[in-house]
Amino acid sequence: MRSWERTVFSQDSTDPAYFKRVEEMTTIADEITAHLQPLIGLELSIARRAADMRVFHFGRIRKVEKGTVGDYALHIQSLSQ
Repeated sequence: MRSWERTVFSQDSTDPAYFKRVEEMTTIADEITAHLQPLIGLELSIARRAADMRVFHFGRIRKVEKGTVGDYALHIQSLSQ
């Protein structure tokens, strides 16, 4: 798997290293796994759909002004082709 790269901008545009490529120590898969870690072991409480987006709520359900939500919500939206 390829490492995720990002462009780093120096504050000094006269610096020869104004644009340089920096290789991150993690892959995109590692980033996703780290961000989803709090959901591991939680109950899937609610699954909803809004247009081309799916919303999954995890953990305890609580009432809010316009309905219910879980402790965590994961929004997944498809890319337009």
